[in-house]
Amino acid sequence: ASAPLIISKEFGCGKTTLAFDIPKAFIGTHSTEYVSNKVLRSSFSDYLCGTHFLHFDEVHINGKWDSDDTANSMKTLITGQTIEIHPKGQKPYNLPNRLFITATSNYEDAITLPSSDERRWGVYYLRPARNYSAAQKEAYFGLLHRFRESARGPGVLRWYFNQIDLAGFNPQRAPPTTIAKRAMIGKSQAPETQILAAAFDDGIGPFTSDLGTIDSIRMYLHSETSKTYSSISASAFLRHAIPEVTKLKQVRSGQVFVRAWAWRDQAKWLAATPTDVAVALKS
Repeated sequence: ASAPLIISKEFGCGKTTLAFDIPKAFIGTHSTEYVSNKVLRSSFSDYLCGTHFLHFDEVHINGKWDSDDTANSMKTLITGQTIEIHPKGQKPYNLPNRLFITATSNYEDAITLPSSDERRWGVYYLRPARNYSAAQKEAYFGLLHRFRESARGPGVLRWYFNQIDLAGFNPQRAPPTTIAKRAMIGKSQAPETQILAAAFDDGIGPFTSDLGTIDSIRMYLHSETSKTYSSISASAFLRHAIPEVTKLKQVRSGQVFVRAWAWRDQAKWLAATPTDVAVALKS
């Protein structure tokens, strides 16, 4: 139900060894696909045919014009029941999804993670414990890979991993929200989303009460950025900043009808009377 993304600014520290080479020793070369950014962002996906293990190498799609679409297609590969195979020059077709996915990157903003509710990616920062020189790295990883590629390598690795106690492990549980994941979420969000999320956490601006309107969000963003925002764009920033926010029915406030949004105690305000909502908006 999720995939590990291992990041590190340092080159040659073992990210690919951990996330690609070792799993490949179990699964086999013919069932493994090593995917670059160029292939990942292509509209063709015949590389998925016959694949069991998919590794995204040095992934970095955040900030690209199609980053959201690419991130969504990756989500489908991780948790979708089926995957779409689109060979070049042929019609697309679907297959049951049996993919096992890992990814690595040297970028702390590797992919778009719009909120902390993103359950599909577990993001982990790899910090080498030893400060090896280039020659020491070459010797260390040379020895490691010679063993991995030997006749005994896969069997010994399998024995090693079989010693790990998986009692209580739930593969459907969301991966932990690590410091690296929180940082990637922050880098994925627009400044307006970050402004609203911070205000909500601090209980300031429009978030001093449980309810508010999109106009109050627009005015707050304008006060912080000096930019003008439409109701549609303000709504989008609000939903990204507070995924649980709930839009309520319109209520009469004076001579006009307004629509309230509940960012706290949503169940309470969904059950409240229009009068209660209108009074809360005026307070």
